[in-house]
Amino acid sequence: MVIRVHIARVSAGPLIDAHVHLQNLGGELEGMLQRAAGQGIERFICNGTSESDWPLVAALARQHRQVVPCFGLHPWHADGASPHWLETLQGFLGAMPSAVGEIGLDRCIRSPAMETQAALFKVQIRLAKVLNRPIMVHCVRAWDGLLRAFAEEPPPSSGTLVHAYAGSVSLVKTLSQKYDAFFSLAGNVLGHGSPARHQTLRAIPKNRLLLETDAPDLAVPSEFRLFPGPAGKPGNEPANLRCMTAGIASVLGMSESELAALAWDNGQYFLSRWGLA
Repeated sequence: MVIRVHIARVSAGPLIDAHVHLQNLGGELEGMLQRAAGQGIERFICNGTSESDWPLVAALARQHRQVVPCFGLHPWHADGASPHWLETLQGFLGAMPSAVGEIGLDRCIRSPAMETQAALFKVQIRLAKVLNRPIMVHCVRAWDGLLRAFAEEPPPSSGTLVHAYAGSVSLVKTLSQKYDAFFSLAGNVLGHGSPARHQTLRAIPKNRLLLETDAPDLAVPSEFRLFPGPAGKPGNEPANLRCMTAGIASVLGMSESELAALAWDNGQYFLSRWGLA
């Protein structure tokens, strides 16, 4: 499929970056926030991943009203967690309106083992339910494990966002209908030779679709990258969400303005479920 993209002006509508790691943008953060504002990116759901970056995420949320903070122990960083990580996490979550994330399962890493990852994941789901907070889910090649975890520890009623969704078409129905999940899509759905990803994108219910950059971690194909991102990273920053929106809209057979309005409304609804719209 040939994707033809027309980049509309910012009048196409405001956007929410539904999953981003602003704390990893370093000294280039302020410039990148300014570029994002110039592209109409008005809110950022910023995900912490470990004890070391939770204070940075909290500070960003205090400094920038457009930043929505999330705090969670990511499976990549679980081996380095202190014995008191859960109490520390609870403290950050209790200090401000926030979500539990980024948490989840990743079969591409050797350690910790999937059993350990699942245990940590379920502990954080339980905490989210106690605090009535949504969860931001990372899942890489572990969809069977995700369904087992949800069967044993159902996700919170306040919401679930599966970020950079790369699961099957059939799983979309299960996650959305049985577990009330939302799905955020990133620039990796726009790479060449992605018919399966396009099929999955089209299967997501329109009222469950959000958009994200996962900046600076997830690379964006060059034709959908207006801005280079921080040096030494894959090549992404939040301002690229505008170009990515145009590309994803083309896959869906929508105009950029239509998709921007849809994703904004979905994001506002998702945030309203925990008092942040």
